[in-house]
Amino acid sequence: MTLPASGSLSFSQIRGELQRYSPDSMRDMSAVASKTAPDSVSEFHGYTYSALKNNLLGCWEMTETSGTILYDRTAAGNNMTLGGTYTLNQTGIPSKSVLLNNGYAQTASNIVTSFPLSYAFWFKYSSLNAYMWSNRTTNYYGLYQGHNTSNWAVTFGSGGGAGSQYRYTMTSTVNPPQYGVWYHAVAVSTAHATITFYVNGVSKTLTYLSGTGSSTSFGAGVYNIGYSGSYMYVGQTAAWSRSLTASEVSSLYNGGNGLAYSSW
Repeated sequence: MTLPASGSLSFSQIRGELQRYSPDSMRDMSAVASKTAPDSVSEFHGYTYSALKNNLLGCWEMTETSGTILYDRTAAGNNMTLGGTYTLNQTGIPSKSVLLNNGYAQTASNIVTSFPLSYAFWFKYSSLNAYMWSNRTTNYYGLYQGHNTSNWAVTFGSGGGAGSQYRYTMTSTVNPPQYGVWYHAVAVSTAHATITFYVNGVSKTLTYLSGTGSSTSFGAGVYNIGYSGSYMYVGQTAAWSRSLTASEVSSLYNGGNGLAYSSW
């Protein structure tokens, strides 16, 4: 193969040259050379790029077997510390879960400061309530989810304690979660009153319940799952500083099997 004096060969030129030399042994290289679009580089050798890792704030697989730390599998390193009563190494989706039996887990610092925001997590009631916060201190800040066997509820709480006037809550009473059943919940929010909520890959119709959400402050809290009143199993959990698409939500649900972080 003769290289030009300057510049570089195009893919078509490379492919043509490869075909002149041992076509059988060079078939794979020729196939690679035929990929001319920059975006298709990710498809080489059957690998398809996933955008799920874009703007990822953290992913916690819940596969720990001992200790007090739930490790963030991303480069962000936003590990969570467990508190209260909990049990590790439980069966979960897509692999393992942690049982929060009046327990919780939280990051060391605030990882969410503005919209847009998405979070996704697998959970199963063991007793009463399931809670998921984007931020939390002693009060409610940011986007959080708190529901029971009567309804699904997603709230943007702007601080000021537990006063409902500082929160904007949307809720659905259609097919509320039940004990002993695994659910995949995803919240996507671009503003305190703009929330799309998915359950098992399907968008649920939410209606206004209460509050005004007069502020869009995320406070100075931490990323938190559970709290002192949570009784639930929590499987793989993740958060993004962008809006997930409906297609991505469907991929994460994966027909009820979940999609392990290693497959993103």
